[in-house]
Amino acid sequence: MNPATIRLMSVAKLALSVILTSLVSVGCGSDSDTGTPSVTDTGTAPSDSAPQDSTASDSASPTDTGSMTTPTDLTFDADFIGKGGPHVITGTVTLPAGAAAGRPIQFEVIRKGGGNQVGPAGTTSASGTMTYKITGLEAADYQIGVRVDQTNNGKVNDPGDYIGFARGTVAAPKLTSAMADTITVAGAVSGVDFGLGVQP
Repeated sequence: MNPATIRLMSVAKLALSVILTSLVSVGCGSDSDTGTPSVTDTGTAPSDSAPQDSTASDSASPTDTGSMTTPTDLTFDADFIGKGGPHVITGTVTLPAGAAAGRPIQFEVIRKGGGNQVGPAGTTSASGTMTYKITGLEAADYQIGVRVDQTNNGKVNDPGDYIGFARGTVAAPKLTSAMADTITVAGAVSGVDFGLGVQP
């Protein structure tokens, strides 16, 4: 065989050997690189998903707690006399002992120097003490009263019905608006509690 040909074949073998070695090396590097992201992704995914589950659970908890808030028993929108203002008065109304449940309740809101508004606000409860909220009030002075159709004849102010103005008590009710406390409203007013007495 020609010496030049032998030399050429040796160079070709050497070149082929270098190419094969490079390919094998690149192939191993590829497997290694492919494996690393796979492991990292697998490790990251559970870590990412766990806080999301935890967050979902935490956000559900306040919603559940909020749904257990005790609702207001009686609501009266005094938007006519209160001119649709943003303020509210809240408190409790307590009935005399032996009051029947399910009797109609009428609220009266008197604006000092500006007339009054009367309307239904709900019915009595078996507990005898009910929370209330009067809405739609602008800043002004008010008096508030409650009447209950205890006799259940479709009217209030009959003998035996209940009546009371703030801030009387069951033991010492304020039976007329002239006796009522003045409630000054310049924002939300809470704790205006009062008891009712029997209409003579």
